[in-house]
Amino acid sequence: SKPPRSSGPRSDTINQTLEQAMAALRGQQLQEAERLSASVLRRERGHAAAAQVLGTALLLQNRATAAVEALQDVARRGADPAVETLLARSLAAVGRRDEALDQLRRATQRRPAYPLAFLELGEAL
Repeated sequence: SKPPRSSGPRSDTINQTLEQAMAALRGQQLQEAERLSASVLRRERGHAAAAQVLGTALLLQNRATAAVEALQDVARRGADPAVETLLARSLAAVGRRDEALDQLRRATQRRPAYPLAFLELGEAL
């Protein structure tokens, strides 16, 4: 997904950094994706796309506990089903199945519907 477009020099820098983080993730440069997305989150704590990149990079490095920590705050702040679904996957990876199921149930209630949340919930049950 593309980062949200905002105006102003600060948002331009954030968007550019996020684009670099997503490119690093696609290129399997996981530590670089982690570093860049974490820098976006330091500047804008509730940035859902940055949280997704960071959480994915951490999960791919088998660092599910760190992924949970990175995603929880953003999931609480907003109603982004992609972040909630990734958080659920991270919770399941650290053995917190009941919390993962609760998180997936919340994600499946979002509108517009987020199909991956339904798929993850079906697989978890």
